[in-house]
Amino acid sequence: MKRKCKKHIKASHGSALRPSFILSLFLTLAAFLPLHIAEAGLIPAASTNLALDQQKVEALPLGQETLETYWTGSITDSNTTYITDILGPDALTFDLQVPDTPELYGSQAGQAIPYAITVFYPTTRKNPYPDYQLPGIDMSLPRMHPGSGRPMYLSEDKLYPLIIFSHGLYMHPLDERLLDLVRQGFIVAVVFHGDGRFPFPLLFDLHEIEQFSLRPLTLSACIDVVLNHPQLGPAIDQTRIGGVGVSVGGSALLALMGAEIVGPEWFKTRYTAVDKRMTVGVGIVPYMGKPMWNPLFGWDARGAHDVHAPFLAVSSAEDTIADMDMVQKVLSYKPGSRYLVQLENEEHWLSDEAVDSAFQWGLTFLKAHLKGNSAAQELLQPGTSLGGPVPNTLVQARPVPLQYNNDVFHWAEALLPNVLIPDGPTRQLQGILYRHYPANNIFLASYANELYWLDHTGVSSLGPVMYWWSALQTCTSQN
Repeated sequence: MKRKCKKHIKASHGSALRPSFILSLFLTLAAFLPLHIAEAGLIPAASTNLALDQQKVEALPLGQETLETYWTGSITDSNTTYITDILGPDALTFDLQVPDTPELYGSQAGQAIPYAITVFYPTTRKNPYPDYQLPGIDMSLPRMHPGSGRPMYLSEDKLYPLIIFSHGLYMHPLDERLLDLVRQGFIVAVVFHGDGRFPFPLLFDLHEIEQFSLRPLTLSACIDVVLNHPQLGPAIDQTRIGGVGVSVGGSALLALMGAEIVGPEWFKTRYTAVDKRMTVGVGIVPYMGKPMWNPLFGWDARGAHDVHAPFLAVSSAEDTIADMDMVQKVLSYKPGSRYLVQLENEEHWLSDEAVDSAFQWGLTFLKAHLKGNSAAQELLQPGTSLGGPVPNTLVQARPVPLQYNNDVFHWAEALLPNVLIPDGPTRQLQGILYRHYPANNIFLASYANELYWLDHTGVSSLGPVMYWWSALQTCTSQN
């Protein structure tokens, strides 16, 4: 396993970005990086195919539930309805094979459940595909390519970070604000959870929690489908995967990142589906349960004790559903990096202006942690507000601890002992953490949550620090 991990870290050493003397490169790193990562203007967005089969739509009997129930899913005594029932043949769908674990997945254990995905991606202004308007949805799919044709990416030789979006309970995932992420150089995959297909409400009974526990499993499968897709996967930087979730979607991301949920007995917790590829998460009014009758992450709220990746929660003290006190309590047990933004005078169903603010905070957080954007990183300071009509303040900010950086530095030294021979402890310079290896004139450095290799040929990005920290944990657990 050590040999496999060693091969992994050496394979990620990219080509040099700019030749120069190593010391001058290092001293100008802080000024250089924002130019390296900046996107030039707003990028057009395009989408994969989600066209309806018009014959199936026209064949729907009069008096049947509206089309909107197909986006959210529904169940009757006789059958279920879901968007895959009326999609055309070129839409992106998959069947989720649910483990035969009734205590987690209830009546869905052992079943194969259909799901639909839409992927939004950066495209060129020359993309000729027209927008596609879905009936019953206040959003058109931008430049939706017809059939199963190949995506027209902005750049054919660029890798993009991937964001997985998980919507609120009984909702659908299509929101214009997601395109703001695409315009900043992210690929965004959204899944239609179809909560209405599953009969039991969230956590009224510890053995009837399938609506929630299916979500992390579905999100992990969604990542698999996108990464393994022959036309989507090659465009994605697999070291840069994050997520945004709303309400239950936010807590599902926390579970996907390693949080344990309550059950199967009242004073115990258990994992659902955990995916260590997730390196950052954003929860908008994330639902953490109620302290007296359904504490989602355990009665003592310690279920987040194994979530090390950075997580941002955007909450409101006036929210009586996703209590901000519960959010703070769960985050207090989360190790590593954690952030909390407080919105003023907002209930759980946020105003449009508050949703705008929450998504702007999410975009800032993702740029800081998945793009190494130093300008975004500087905004993640206690007391910061992004302005706008709804008062918003970053009230809690804990960056990636120094120990996580040191763990990665020490691991690299153990894997490459003849190359990385340190001359002392980790040092800091203008916000840069670094270790120097004078025998080969090499630096390992981290800046704005990004890991860099510097030598006589130039500076190369190795990916987010938390990607490597998670890889270290995986290799350590398998040894």
